[in-house]
This record gives sequence, C-alpha cells and structure tokens, in this order.
Amino acid sequence: MSQERPSALSLRDPGIRTLFAQQARWQAWLDVEAALARAQAEIGMIPEAAATEIQRKALLELFDLERVTEGLRITGHGLVPLV
Repeated sequence: MSQERPSALSLRDPGIRTLFAQQARWQAWLDVEAALARAQAEIGMIPEAAATEIQRKALLELFDLERVTEGLRITGHGLVPLV
C-alpha cells in the first residue's frame, strides 16, 4: 500500500484518489487550522493579526516537505509534523 495514498488505493474512481493523497490531506488540515484561527479571531480569542498570519502561512507549498515526511517517519503521526 502506498504511503502517499493509503485510502485512495481502495477507491475505484481514480479522480477521487487525489483527494486522499497525503499532500491533499496535509493541505486540508492546514485549511482547518486557518479556519479555526479566523473563528478564534472573530470571537476575540486570538488577535486578528495572528489569524491573518496563520492564514497567510497555512500553505503546504511553504513547508519543507522533506522535513514533514521525516517528522511523519519519526512520530508515526500524520498531523504532528505539520504542527
């Protein structure tokens, strides 16, 4: 089973496979973090500037994917290396 697409291999529709690719999942998690920061700023839990910065930097293309992959190998946890 591919480490990059463990869930995708069981799907018949190859168009769906990209949704389950590891990088797509990582970006989706970053999107959730950005949305959470926005919601927290709206209720005054965090400063607006912090939410804006989190949203600005929640792009997988800004991450060193080799380090994220190494963190995944070390921790065995998909989200911890991104955090």
